[in-house]
Amino acid sequence: MKKIYGAAYRMPAELNSALQCVENSHYLITPVIMTISGVFAVWMAKNSIKSSREIARKQATISLFERSIENELLTNSMNIIRKVHEHNEINIEVYADKPKDNLNETSFLEVKNAVRKVLNFHEHICIGINADIYDEHVFKDHRMRAFIELWGMTEAYIIKRRELSGTEELYLNLENQVKRWM
Repeated sequence: MKKIYGAAYRMPAELNSALQCVENSHYLITPVIMTISGVFAVWMAKNSIKSSREIARKQATISLFERSIENELLTNSMNIIRKVHEHNEINIEVYADKPKDNLNETSFLEVKNAVRKVLNFHEHICIGINADIYDEHVFKDHRMRAFIELWGMTEAYIIKRRELSGTEELYLNLENQVKRWM
């Protein structure tokens, strides 16, 4: 019973329970606000981590570009492959096997090592792209033509190396990446 203006007044039960809910609503509102705040904080943290990973991947990709440009051995190796491809005197798949009698062994090994160096480098890039270490979109925007050109110049070599070694997985990441981009 409550007293209103000095007179005793009995509140209806429904009104009394409604007032009780309003008085106790802070017990309900506080956990709801805390839950919403927690969900928002988790969402923000998740987005921040995702953004940081994307930035790190792009930085790693750009750093790899810079290192590959500065790497004279890699540049020279790519130039050797281009010369072999342009001169067409000897098919590149010949370098997948042992030197033939009519080839200079020193230049043969130079070409063979150049091809392996360039293909191994690009295979590792493709492995890094597949593992989300490098950003595929950055590579596609800046190096897609070079990957496709390399594949075109060395595909016969790769097929011959797979045949000779009995390993179908040899340079498979590179092949899959190029085919995905073509």
